[in-house]
Amino acid sequence: MENRIQIIGMSLFCALIVQASTPVPFTAYDFTTSPGGVVATLEFETQADQHYSILRTDNLLSNDWNTVVSELPGTSSNMVYVDTAPLAPTTHFYRASSTSAPPANLIINGDFETPALASGGTNVSANGEWTQDGDRQDIHKAGWAGETGEQGVWLKAFATNLDRSFWQDTVGVAGMEYTLDAAFKFNPNFESNGSTLEMAIIWLNGNGSEISRITLDVNANLDTSEDWKHLNISGIAPPTTATVRAWFHWTTDNTIEISTQSSALVDNVTLFMQSPGAGWGGFNAATRVAAAQYAGLYAAATENSIQISKIEEAALDTFTATNINGMAFTASGRQLFMSTPDSVIAYNAGTGQQSDFITGLSLGSGKLGIAHFKGELFVGTAGGDILRYDAQLDDLTGSYNATVNIGASVRGIAVDIQDQMLYVASPNHLYRLNPTNSVLTQIATVSNMVAISMGRTFGAPGQGGLIILQDTGAQRNLLLVSTADLQAGGSFTPAPYINTSDELKDIAATACGRILSAEPIPEMIADTNDTRMDFMEWVADEFEQNVRFAKTLCWQDGGLTGMVQNAATRWNKNRGSVASPDAAYWVVNQLLMSHNVNGDLEAQGMVREIVKRYSTLYVNSDGQWHHWYDSNTGNLAWNDADPDATTSAYSTMKAIHMAIRAKNYFWYDTEIVEAANTMISRLRNQRDYVREFGKFASPADDMGPVIGGHRPAPYQELHLYSELMAATEPMNENAYLDYWRYRDNHAYNYELPTEPIVKTAMAGFWRMYDQATVAYCRSSNDWKQEFKNFYALYAGWTDDHATEHLTAFSAGQVPDLSKSDPSTTHTYSADKYTYHPGTVNSFGTVIGFGLHGDTVPVVGAYFAYRDGRRQLLEGSANYNDPHLLTRISYDYPTWLMSNISPTDHQYAGYALGELLKPGSIDQTIANHTYLEPQWSVQTNGDYLVEFSQLIKRQIRGTTDGSNWDYLGYQYSPFTVPASAGYTNFMVGGAEGELLQPLSNQTYNVSADFEGTRYIARVLSTNSGPLRVQWYNGTSFISEDTGFQPLETFKPAGATELRADLSGHPFEQITVELDGKPELFSNHGFEDGNLNGWSSTQQTGLSRSNVADSRLEGSRSCEFIATVGAANGNYTQVYREYDISADPTNTHYVLEYDVITENLQGSSLRSTVKVYDATNAQIRDDYFDTLERPDTRTRLSAGFRKRDTDHVKLRFIIRLTRDNATAVTADERVIIDNLRLLKMKP
Repeated sequence: MENRIQIIGMSLFCALIVQASTPVPFTAYDFTTSPGGVVATLEFETQADQHYSILRTDNLLSNDWNTVVSELPGTSSNMVYVDTAPLAPTTHFYRASSTSAPPANLIINGDFETPALASGGTNVSANGEWTQDGDRQDIHKAGWAGETGEQGVWLKAFATNLDRSFWQDTVGVAGMEYTLDAAFKFNPNFESNGSTLEMAIIWLNGNGSEISRITLDVNANLDTSEDWKHLNISGIAPPTTATVRAWFHWTTDNTIEISTQSSALVDNVTLFMQSPGAGWGGFNAATRVAAAQYAGLYAAATENSIQISKIEEAALDTFTATNINGMAFTASGRQLFMSTPDSVIAYNAGTGQQSDFITGLSLGSGKLGIAHFKGELFVGTAGGDILRYDAQLDDLTGSYNATVNIGASVRGIAVDIQDQMLYVASPNHLYRLNPTNSVLTQIATVSNMVAISMGRTFGAPGQGGLIILQDTGAQRNLLLVSTADLQAGGSFTPAPYINTSDELKDIAATACGRILSAEPIPEMIADTNDTRMDFMEWVADEFEQNVRFAKTLCWQDGGLTGMVQNAATRWNKNRGSVASPDAAYWVVNQLLMSHNVNGDLEAQGMVREIVKRYSTLYVNSDGQWHHWYDSNTGNLAWNDADPDATTSAYSTMKAIHMAIRAKNYFWYDTEIVEAANTMISRLRNQRDYVREFGKFASPADDMGPVIGGHRPAPYQELHLYSELMAATEPMNENAYLDYWRYRDNHAYNYELPTEPIVKTAMAGFWRMYDQATVAYCRSSNDWKQEFKNFYALYAGWTDDHATEHLTAFSAGQVPDLSKSDPSTTHTYSADKYTYHPGTVNSFGTVIGFGLHGDTVPVVGAYFAYRDGRRQLLEGSANYNDPHLLTRISYDYPTWLMSNISPTDHQYAGYALGELLKPGSIDQTIANHTYLEPQWSVQTNGDYLVEFSQLIKRQIRGTTDGSNWDYLGYQYSPFTVPASAGYTNFMVGGAEGELLQPLSNQTYNVSADFEGTRYIARVLSTNSGPLRVQWYNGTSFISEDTGFQPLETFKPAGATELRADLSGHPFEQITVELDGKPELFSNHGFEDGNLNGWSSTQQTGLSRSNVADSRLEGSRSCEFIATVGAANGNYTQVYREYDISADPTNTHYVLEYDVITENLQGSSLRSTVKVYDATNAQIRDDYFDTLERPDTRTRLSAGFRKRDTDHVKLRFIIRLTRDNATAVTADERVIIDNLRLLKMKP
């Protein structure tokens, strides 16, 4: 049986597939671009009694098929195989074939019969299949050398201090079981000489790095009295396995007591791969099981180990544990508690760490119940006690609370979280335990109970409830008590459900609506009457519902084509007419995901219309966006229609990132690219928006940031904005790199003692931003750990507060608690861990915790779907009503959300798409908007220089590290041919604004001040001088010539600047607007004093003029902060400048160079103060802050004159002691080359 797929005309971005109908169909496929070509992912159906091979050919007519992998054992389910060797972009064909033959030995030449020797020996590696490290390990021909045949490996252990090994690699498949077998024989003196031999299976990842190994000590299993003996080891290949290595390692001691008869022999090596043969989840025979009520975590205990698995049956962790009486997850699965006869062990699923939670107990042995509820642990004993201990999210050990006794061994404890009640089973009686008052009530008599578990959504709708495992001796029975009967409060008789002869030892109801059973081969029991979608069906459907939600926002109800409504409403509720760039960003992202995951044919056209429309909307003079736009007209709306309305950094970052993602993904759609570039190109004066300690000035008008406006600080939602600021203005890189990019730059909160979090008081969607859309953070292990810890915080909160579902808080509608009946009212709240009126669960955030493909939290949302918590939203003329999980209130259960914005929910769609097609987020919406300059050598010897893609950067190259050649202003990525000879590069920004010519190197300079400085540069193989000519219209005024960089100043009356290479051909000419330099005395401190400067110094800090030529000239200003300086003390220099004659909206840029030495606990800050004619201060803004200990850089501040009564400005450079305890030596700062530039905006 076989099936073929053909890749026709494969390019770098797509593949067309022709699929035949055969007994072994390829049910799914994917082709992903990589630096080396295209990686193929193939999925096909398998049968347990078959083995499968994947073959590939470049020429179908030749019938020359090459085996990619062989003897993959079937599993009675779909198998996915990834061809990890990237294909060149050309035509390839694949074929899957199956056979019922037994698995083949994966070792080649395992009997060492080749090369066929006449006599004597040769290296193990002589034939090429084996690799060896060191000599004295030979394939030898002699009667004694082989177990079978006449050849085997002779380990010549009669020399001292040998450390040798030989091995063979084969393609590995994660999740498969491998068995390595070999025959060994020791000469009599091998062990007595101190020699050792070991055999191992080593798992390697795609990079060739070791993941883990299984090792057998041959010495411990063999002695010299035996002849040949076979030994073997087995293990399951862990996730990410790409290669399996059969490895033999031997050593000799530093002394050889007897050199004769001192060797060892190896022969007949085999390596077989087979299906693990375990039960559900890869579990081996289990005696105890557990499952999280609200998440996709499952545990099974054998005699000496415990394995944790996820819903996709992937092993998450395995660890050693013995004598387990009982196990219980917290509701979220964050912790697993395991009782033993004398202790309770806690396992943290987020960190993988175990700890002794309670010690010194006498619980007894056998199957005993244990449960966690509302921050408390209930531990059953063989003597009938139920011990209560505190077990809240921050408890590392349990604190004893109370004891309840049921008079007989506690076989099981189950929790009905919805009803806030516990159920306890002795061998023959069932009890209800009220955890509030410890009142115990017998509610049923059931003989021979083994275990109980609460399955609220088990089986068919309405079937869920308490599940009881009964042992009658002849058989095991499962009994059911419905939730309705449980919550009625009386007694009842459990109803029979299943009778089985299977040796069930334990049961655990699961969040996915099934029962995990402990038996010789653990199984997952599902009810055939369950009509609800299974987990992956629901993932696919919920994804489609999220896409539909996004599409209903697009120019609905006759709105202007391309406008995106800010929010959706619940079903049968009228919408408003307001749109936003924020909603457009999230919707475009969802459309990109839909195109990538499902090949959505509508997506590209819709994205095109959105980007084209938004490229025409109003922005301020700096390209900053407003939040509210009318969806019918495109004009500013609501409060943004006010003449005094200001822009929003939040809306700006989303609008620009929408453009970036749309043009990067649909790079071949010229209309999308053109519109996106229009949006991006309007950004300017970005340095004006940076404030102290990485803050950003958010509200702005046409004169830039308003005075006294909001300045959001790290770390929060503006992560996208910070990245954008650095990508579009190199002078902003310090703020981004020092205060936003790296997790370690932030202080931690230890709400969870072992899982620190940067900020707990933040809406859940803030934490989603970078993990969905910022490629650096998404790939950073530090930020991924932050994301995991943030999820753990909400998981722990859920466990401590016992809400009805896995709970997370995020911004959106909540009940208005100020009203008399909050259940019928609505208001907005940026809900967070620390503040969440109405306890409103954001299911979008719960699902969003699966952004990295983690099914654990997403199963929690699936549980809510099974619990009937989807909500119907209002559709549109073109799209049916979306039906999806949104927001519910636990304090006001009848409250219905009125509307929901994609800003607060769309992460759900991205996470679901990632589950459906792993890697889809990275292929669509996670971008390196900011990229630190880097370069690499390509296979052809060319250098690829990469940096942020949004603006051109100045490139220089060197062949010797001393002399740097100008390579022009270029966009990233920039290829430097190998023939150029450059081996190192510098990537810099413009000295000012890089101007765009009107045409033919002619620049409009009519608005610039007389005396404005420009810098012209040329890239050319010709050696002629640069020429800048000044014109007033068509009238020539003057010209400047010289070699680059050519500095020129605008003469009086000039309106145009024209640049060329004195008539010679050139590749590129650029002109930078630097601004009009405002001259003032002693700006570079060359007078040898601080004349012209005012200054202040407080105790422990000083300022002076010193001889230092590292920056400019021979002298500089020096700040010293001694070790003993107190917090808050400072030293500063400042000077004033008269701006009374400058027109309103004049733009100023202040720059100066800095060197820091040992800056450990102080900060250097730039401040600008503005005064009116009465000398009253009307503006006080902080700009760049520097805290780097040893660096050389340039700091800047950009600002504008906002009113005619702004007549004087004062700029201050101050060194302030912030953290005296961090300082171990005097701190020193050198300041020089201060410039004030003036220009018209």
